[in-house]
Amino acid sequence: MYYRRKAEYEIDLKDTVFYLLRKWRGILVTMLAVAVLMGGYTAWSQWGATVNEKSIASLKKEIAVNQAVINGNNAYIADQEARLAANADLIAAEEQKITELKSTRQLLVQQLEACKARQAGGERSEDLAELVIRLDQQIADVDARLTQCDKMILALQKEKSTIPDAIMDIRAASKKVNTTNNTLKAQIAALQAVGLNPKDVAGKTVVGAVLGLLLALVVDVVRYLADRKVRSAARWQLEWTVPVLGDLHGCPLKKNAVDRWIDRMAGEKPADEPLQLAMTAAGIRNCAQEGAVLLVGTADQAAMEQLREKMVPVMDGKGPALEVTGNPLSSPEALLQVKDRQILLVEEAEKASFRQVQNLLDTLARSGAKVLGVVIL
Repeated sequence: MYYRRKAEYEIDLKDTVFYLLRKWRGILVTMLAVAVLMGGYTAWSQWGATVNEKSIASLKKEIAVNQAVINGNNAYIADQEARLAANADLIAAEEQKITELKSTRQLLVQQLEACKARQAGGERSEDLAELVIRLDQQIADVDARLTQCDKMILALQKEKSTIPDAIMDIRAASKKVNTTNNTLKAQIAALQAVGLNPKDVAGKTVVGAVLGLLLALVVDVVRYLADRKVRSAARWQLEWTVPVLGDLHGCPLKKNAVDRWIDRMAGEKPADEPLQLAMTAAGIRNCAQEGAVLLVGTADQAAMEQLREKMVPVMDGKGPALEVTGNPLSSPEALLQVKDRQILLVEEAEKASFRQVQNLLDTLARSGAKVLGVVIL
């Protein structure tokens, strides 16, 4: 007889959820541990790069010196531009003066030519001779002044031509200094930004808590899937067709309010032992035929003996006798004892693995034993 309901292992979602809920302490500790680690590491890394006030003060001092250089360059440029405008005005004034001097010279030359024409006409007088000399002298003075004005204009034009180049050089130097200042300001901003950031630390702590929760859930789910054990009578009924005659496992009364709430949500409560023993006795009387009933299972021999001692007064001599034998999987002698016998399985919750139970059921089926039911301890 094949007692397995399904050939494949079935994952009970409800059982899995309550298994995880009962691991709430480990999950909470993992969450807190990962959260503290991530938050602490973030705070430590930021604290390790705390702002160096001396470095910032040195950078600010350097910026102030560079700014003074820029201000001096700007003042120099303004002065040169003022000189450039003044030179333009001076050149215009000198050109105006040259124009006036040329007009004066032209008049003087006309007067001199008229006097020389009079002399050529035979006029001989001391006044005329003095006038010619005076006119020559005045023309020479005007020529000297024109030469002076030309030199002044050349000097001003030369100076004017050098001022724009000087201004361009100073502006280029100021631009470089300004670029240096921007770099220094960026360095100061970077130093100030690496201080302890409470929001960043809080965010990393929350992320750590979420990661810790996921990690704990994954580990516990893997442990649940790897640890395939009979955890309750409901789980037994889901996996095998062997009826549950008694459920003495129940759940101990928890002191913690969270655990009591989880048990209440799972529908579990402390086992009513007298009632369960009476139900087991009734089930044995209904299913058993003549002959003794062997208590067999993966449970400890002492646990099965204790169950038999509790069942004897409940049976009160009504029904088959109860005997305890060893696990048929343990020795050939134990296997011979269960051959063609009536069997009451005794399994301990949280201890009996699916593989052990299935091997035992297969062995009993091959030996011709009749399994009446199971009692979950």
